[in-house]
Amino acid sequence: METAVRSALAGVRAGVLNVFIQHTSASLTVADAAAAETLEEALNAVVPERWNREFFQHTYEVRGA
Repeated sequence: METAVRSALAGVRAGVLNVFIQHTSASLTVADAAAAETLEEALNAVVPERWNREFFQHTYEVRGA
């Protein structure tokens, strides 16, 4: 999969990547520390951390087996 993505993105300098994951949870890993910080700042501007307490509430959570 990684090889296919690298091949498809060869030569791309900027753009948008949409990833659809058919699961209730997912994670994103960014290897470049500066890019990760920029991404976190952008995401916090869109969905501020304080919203975790103000608006969002988990109503169902599965505990480990």
